[in-house]
Amino acid sequence: MKISIARLRRDDLTRQFRYYLVALDQPVLAVRFKKAVWETATLLKRWPHIAPIYESRNSEYPSLRSWPAKGFEATRLYFRLQPEGIFVIRILHGKQNVRKILSRHKP
Repeated sequence: MKISIARLRRDDLTRQFRYYLVALDQPVLAVRFKKAVWETATLLKRWPHIAPIYESRNSEYPSLRSWPAKGFEATRLYFRLQPEGIFVIRILHGKQNVRKILSRHKP
């Protein structure tokens, strides 16, 4: 199995990384966040069914799943299963309007 990455997912990761690095001036936290996301994605690649299905209003993603980033539980990876692995759609913090963002997202 492999991990596929949506362009927006990379943007989400970069945005949160920069927030920790620049806004909070916490470079160690920024690096820990990035590592946690990759560890979580690796976990999901191995055991994708541990993540429950996320009830999205977006008909493009009828079986979207969601799982918190290790150590950053307010940030979740939203992904779907594919025959060859997982496809991470977005990485969003809970303070964002997740339902609205996902309802507008196009594959």
